[in-house]
Amino acid sequence: MKPIQCPIIVVGPPRSGTSVTAKVLSEHLGVKMGNVFLNLGEKINQRSYEDMDVVDASTGYSKNQDAEVWKVSMSKFFDKMQQGNCPWGFKDPRVAFGMKWIIGHFNGRVSVIRCHRSEALVVKSMMEKLEMKRVVAKHLFDGTNKMLDECLAGVPTISLSFNGQIVDEEVLAETISDGLGKLAHAFG
Repeated sequence: MKPIQCPIIVVGPPRSGTSVTAKVLSEHLGVKMGNVFLNLGEKINQRSYEDMDVVDASTGYSKNQDAEVWKVSMSKFFDKMQQGNCPWGFKDPRVAFGMKWIIGHFNGRVSVIRCHRSEALVVKSMMEKLEMKRVVAKHLFDGTNKMLDECLAGVPTISLSFNGQIVDEEVLAETISDGLGKLAHAFG
């Protein structure tokens, strides 16, 4: 994969496959997906690539921080990442609220990978792994998907479905690579 200046953004509700997608992008396709590799613990039983600049900015915004402060933080993050010499991206389910701005920031030249998983599986996973109440988990699932539906209307997107099957990382890497190739061709 050659260096790109537009980011690869992985979106979807929590527990929908964003972490495994970021892992495959990083480990199989050489995409810088964060500055911290987290082991999220035995209870969640997974590892995740996170960029703490994105996590901090999104957490602040979700706690009623000014949207302009979030935009400045994200712009600084984008500038830093574009200085690198490799493909880059990020994932944080909380950026769903800002996707319209992010897409505009890059004049529509973003590679979006949207992860899908059934409501029943996501809600069950959030209840078990994140100890959320059903009503909260369902609200988060519905709200994230509604925001993404609105923000991504008309945006070329790679859709990945994770509905209970065991993920073969090699196959997923090939699917993602093919999709990114098609998006790159569409951008010219």
